[in-house]
Amino acid sequence: MGALKSKFFKIAKRSRKTNSESTCQRSESIERSSEKFSLKIFKKLKHPNCTTTTVVRGVPHMIRQFEVSIDDSEDDSLTGLVTTHFRVDVTPIVVEFNSKTNGPVHTQIDYVHCLVPDLLDITNCPYYWGDMDRYEAEKELLSKPEGTFLLRDSAQEDFLFSVSFRRYCRTLHARIEQFDHHFSFDSLDSGVYQSKTVCGLVEHYKDPECCMFFEPMLTVPLFRQNPFSLCHLARAAIVNCMKYVDIQHLPLPAKLREYLKYYHYKQKMKVHRLDKEFEGIDEAARCVRYVDKI
Repeated sequence: MGALKSKFFKIAKRSRKTNSESTCQRSESIERSSEKFSLKIFKKLKHPNCTTTTVVRGVPHMIRQFEVSIDDSEDDSLTGLVTTHFRVDVTPIVVEFNSKTNGPVHTQIDYVHCLVPDLLDITNCPYYWGDMDRYEAEKELLSKPEGTFLLRDSAQEDFLFSVSFRRYCRTLHARIEQFDHHFSFDSLDSGVYQSKTVCGLVEHYKDPECCMFFEPMLTVPLFRQNPFSLCHLARAAIVNCMKYVDIQHLPLPAKLREYLKYYHYKQKMKVHRLDKEFEGIDEAARCVRYVDKI
């Protein structure tokens, strides 16, 4: 009986070792598939100043980030551009299957970065207060008459500017949204007024007859008390005559280039369905689930 038990434990130990080696081989195979797929995506990126994000819906098991430099000097449409940097976040491992189509859902979104077109005009506006949160704005607008407003930087990362204004005997706040290179207070509603510049949007709502009951009424500007720093003024003057992609080629330290890019927005260009691209790694995704269960 003791000999039989000893033999059983040896077989079980050998079986666990074999399973462990098989699991390691599956993991290495998955990593190689991930690398090949990422490089395949990089070859497709052609547009300058473009951030491409590949999203696989489901719980991310593995996330890889790559910095890639692509030479665009041979492209006639990209005259003057030598090197374009792309940042790609790829999560090609875990694949959730859509119950309706009985297959994976993969999406790749291409964005182009654009500078705010009228930053110099905004900076010259006496009612623009720069970096300010809503509580400071409410303190400045306290007890001010109806229609008093100020323009400030938005505290939320997805938005650049907000207006704080007095209406209905209280201080209200409205974010300025951007869509298709136009600014408005509601980018999802095509009936809401849109302007190509932030200053043009503010000027429109200075007329009370143009303001609906749910929209901002910006009739009395509240002037700022302190001047902007020399750095802020210099940035506004520089970006007023440049494009976002041109800043990357300025002979400046990286921190200064990032400082110049601060007031910019992302415009969605294309949404790609990559279901076919993932057909080769569907089996790898199933292996990941198997490894997690082990």
